[in-house]
Amino acid sequence: MFNTTARVLTSALYFLRKLLFSSILFYGYSGNTVANTIPISDAGTDQSVGQNTLVQLDGSNSVDPDGQITKYRWFQTRGPFVSLDNKHAAITNFQAPPNAQLEFRLRVIDDTDAKDSDRVFIQVEPYTNQPPVVNAGPDQIVAPGTTVQLSSLGSTDPDGTIIKYKWIQTRGPTVSLSNKSSPETSFIMPDNSQHHNGRIIFAGDNGVVPGLFD
Repeated sequence: MFNTTARVLTSALYFLRKLLFSSILFYGYSGNTVANTIPISDAGTDQSVGQNTLVQLDGSNSVDPDGQITKYRWFQTRGPFVSLDNKHAAITNFQAPPNAQLEFRLRVIDDTDAKDSDRVFIQVEPYTNQPPVVNAGPDQIVAPGTTVQLSSLGSTDPDGTIIKYKWIQTRGPTVSLSNKSSPETSFIMPDNSQHHNGRIIFAGDNGVVPGLFD
């Protein structure tokens, strides 16, 4: 009787241990305790190159510590547009335009769809910063009490990115702009007002204020 009871208890304990061990394995493999490590994107070192040279962007040093990188994607984020040989390759090339500052972002994705990004800066020599071209929008004729929209979205920077805007009223009764430092702003046209001219000042992406007016 004792031996039979002991064997039943031993079998039950063995089953419970096996069940517990299987549960631990499942719990670990299911990802509840083993977290994925995101890949590390490496877009390469910044470069200074001559115009019309073939520039290589190298993201081959990107790694995934616990898996493998399955996708590469290059994005141009600054400067005049250039055509990449292959936006989806670890290494790609383009022809350097004259007098330009370029920036690219490399996004990598691993085998669990985790993502990481890195940026690389390319300056084409000889480089002279070009001032932005201001466009404060067309003249408008509006009725008193009307909300007037001002837009400078047509402004461009030939060799970079516009980073600062400032609207300054230069004529007429004072009005309150909704945002003086935005590319778009608005105000309410007061009664008995004459022409309202706005002046906009840009600072280029190198921090120099060229003093352009429109």
